[in-house]
Amino acid sequence: MGGGGGAPGTTYIFGKGGALITYTWPPNDRPSTRADRLALGFSTRQRDAVLLRVESAAGLGDFLQLHIVQGAVGVLFNVGTEDIALEERGAAVSDGRFHVVRFTRSGGNATLQVDGGPLHERYPPGSGDSERLALARQRIPLPPGAGGR
Repeated sequence: MGGGGGAPGTTYIFGKGGALITYTWPPNDRPSTRADRLALGFSTRQRDAVLLRVESAAGLGDFLQLHIVQGAVGVLFNVGTEDIALEERGAAVSDGRFHVVRFTRSGGNATLQVDGGPLHERYPPGSGDSERLALARQRIPLPPGAGGR
């Protein structure tokens, strides 16, 4: 076992026709949807493919999708508000070699890294303290003199 601290992985080999692995969390054992950490190793010559898709319980609309578009890795996710995309165009992964993709998410903030290369970050508007405070003031007007300098 490596330094990652996790259990050994499982290998699946798919033919040209593709495949689908489905896993359903037991209703009383669902993980938190506040954050995600994903590391996935793969090799392919496909230029367009969905590598992984995780969906929340029916009706919530939350999902996480790791995919390849025109040979580049991308992630699309939604935490209940809007679809958020993050991609790595600088690393072609459709070459038949082994690649490792790492993705982390906390709320709408996310990072994506391919093969130990540059870390691509995505921080949506309103993720900073001052931006969140400004949004809160727009939604909940403060009485005169209650929040100013």
